[in-house]
Amino acid sequence: MLIINAELAGSRGNVRLGETIQEVSTSLTARPGEFVVDAKGGALLPGLHDHHMHFLASAAYEESINCDNEEFKDVQNFRNYVELQEGDGWIRAVNFSEAVFGFLDAQTLDELVDSRPIRMQHSSGKFWVLNSLGLEALKLRDFTHLDGVESDRRGNPTGRLFRMDGWLRNQAKITLPDIKSYSRKLSSYGITCFTDTSATNNSQVQAEFKKWSKEGLIQQKYWLMGDETVQGGPMKIVLDEDALPDIKLLVRRINIARQMNRNVAFHCTTHIELLFAIAALKDSSIEEGDRIEHGSIITDEMIKELRFLGLTVVTQPGFLWERGDRYLEQLNDGERRDLYRCRSLIDQGVKVAVSSDAPYGPISPWDVIKHSNERFTKSGAVVGEVERISAATALRSYLTSKNDPAGEVRHIQVGSAADLCLLDQPLEEALKSPCAVSVVATIVDGSPTHGLQP
Repeated sequence: MLIINAELAGSRGNVRLGETIQEVSTSLTARPGEFVVDAKGGALLPGLHDHHMHFLASAAYEESINCDNEEFKDVQNFRNYVELQEGDGWIRAVNFSEAVFGFLDAQTLDELVDSRPIRMQHSSGKFWVLNSLGLEALKLRDFTHLDGVESDRRGNPTGRLFRMDGWLRNQAKITLPDIKSYSRKLSSYGITCFTDTSATNNSQVQAEFKKWSKEGLIQQKYWLMGDETVQGGPMKIVLDEDALPDIKLLVRRINIARQMNRNVAFHCTTHIELLFAIAALKDSSIEEGDRIEHGSIITDEMIKELRFLGLTVVTQPGFLWERGDRYLEQLNDGERRDLYRCRSLIDQGVKVAVSSDAPYGPISPWDVIKHSNERFTKSGAVVGEVERISAATALRSYLTSKNDPAGEVRHIQVGSAADLCLLDQPLEEALKSPCAVSVVATIVDGSPTHGLQP
């Protein structure tokens, strides 16, 4: 394939590619039978890499009821909508909040849906709620001994399951979502690689990803975090402030990761969780490439610690759009100041990358870039104006390597993988209005995954 008239780092150029980049020049002529793409001055970028997302959950999200839709602010509309759904199997709903639905357990959820089993995920992603039919379908009374199954004083399950996504998926024998369609959607944004940061990933899931990739269901390259059985990616450690683990056990997990030559990545959404993660790392060891995921609340004192320890923060300013108005209502002034910081971290030498956390945050990288720059809520308020970063800085996070999210940008150069993203306009113009960007073509290892028909 030969791409001509492309904008490459601000200048016009041509690129010849196979599985790798073969030639980059201002003057290349087509060979007999060679497929030629005229970029018409559009920017040609290395393929985008989302450094924090949940692939299976995102694919399932596409087939779920989004409780945060404006029409469901009236709970009666939600009840009516569910009643209109065909079939008698499980209903999957996501992104509910107490502000709209109140406190939910099996009993209160029955008041909304009692005709078929339903599972509803909280907007935090921390827990699911099942109605009574859901409890019966899972035989949950036989599993109250499991960590994560909440029980009442009598030992009966309440219907609330904490951090049990994998168990729930297996126990309910949930049909695999349309991962091929979702992968194509990622390609339409220019994404050629993603890091799946799900803590529930294990060796079995890793084998399934390999199978799906071989079958062509997943078009992107991928990197998996997960538990002690996953090979390659960082060990993902989820911290919940209200149920922190024994620090000795946590240190032991870090040591296991080191023995496997793996980094660790801590899920930290509160100040206490971040303190705990740093304490555990100090008691064990800190390696280049260790990560703090989210870093939702980072105080001035913690900025100094992060810089000193050399930890990378992979954060999600897109949440300010998705949940910003809720944050403004629920958090105090200090917490709002420390929320999803970017500019202050960068200015003080902390390594920072932005990402989606799809499906919990905006999926499109171009939306994430916009929100990183604007930091608007849906009502038009601004959260942490001083934390804004330029669209170019935000895009940079999508152009780095999988194991160094805040590191050097990948370049289109001879010998590098032919993983590319072609825009419909020059980069400077595209970054003025990221949400208006159209991806003309996405290419992985020299093969089009979006927009081109050789």
